[in-house]
Amino acid sequence: MSIESFKKNKKKFYQSLIILINAYLIFLIVLLFIYLIAPLLGGKFLARAVFFYGSWIVYSLVMKFTFNKIRQEIKFKPYEYAIINLITIICFTIWFSYPLNVVINVIYLLISVYCYKKLCQ
Repeated sequence: MSIESFKKNKKKFYQSLIILINAYLIFLIVLLFIYLIAPLLGGKFLARAVFFYGSWIVYSLVMKFTFNKIRQEIKFKPYEYAIINLITIICFTIWFSYPLNVVINVIYLLISVYCYKKLCQ
């Protein structure tokens, strides 16, 4: 396989990934909108669910930003990388219960420290 064909396949992969992330983002926004409308129709309103759905939306925006930077082959600035990691840790804390979220956050921190040199330097 030549380098040109690899670059074409890589571009198609990133384009399809961005389309998938956009579809995911639209789905989550519709889901949150339906949840916010439900109390008007007699349903219950729970603040935890709004945080939960909101964290999905924030995380999909972070994924979109990250893949755009990777696709354009732009290095991350250290503060951008730190913000991405902080948002991810907060989302993992919201999504998972106590013992599991600590384990997942520790694993994520180990992976992010390993990937720091590739993405930021």
